[in-house]
Amino acid sequence: MSGLLLHSPADIVSRGLIALGVGNDPGILGQFEQSGTGTDIQVSRTVWPVFVGSEPEEPDNVLTVYDTVGTHDGKEMFGGETYRHHGIQVRARGRNYADCYARLNRAQTLMSETAYRNQVVIDNATYLIESFSRLQGITFIPKKPKDEDTRIRMSFNCLVVLWMLTLAPEWVA
Repeated sequence: MSGLLLHSPADIVSRGLIALGVGNDPGILGQFEQSGTGTDIQVSRTVWPVFVGSEPEEPDNVLTVYDTVGTHDGKEMFGGETYRHHGIQVRARGRNYADCYARLNRAQTLMSETAYRNQVVIDNATYLIESFSRLQGITFIPKKPKDEDTRIRMSFNCLVVLWMLTLAPEWVA
């Protein structure tokens, strides 16, 4: 069923980005030493943890996936199954303009060329990422006036078709 999802599209896509090697599981941050006051996490420029729904203050380089408006494409004539394209936004934040752009460009390329029919498992529920469409261009997000944060932010929006393939036994009513 395309309509039944136990996890948000952003959560599913974030796991897909990690599986494609675009970003890293946020749990990897615990593997790095903390320095100074204990709040500055020293991470390599190649580590880009992927978060869902909110962007943490640290580290500097992060990817965040948000749910946005999608489209409802109607339903099957005989079975009544609904078809929809879920909207998502992928956002990068980092210290370097070129690194942010390159990371989002890599995400777009892999999402459009290799993510076709990838499976993602979350909490014993298996999802199929059928396809991505309407990938928009990468957009620079300007800073607000009086914003002291010097980090760069960019994003792109797209639509994704998702199917839940299996349901964990504990969720079956």
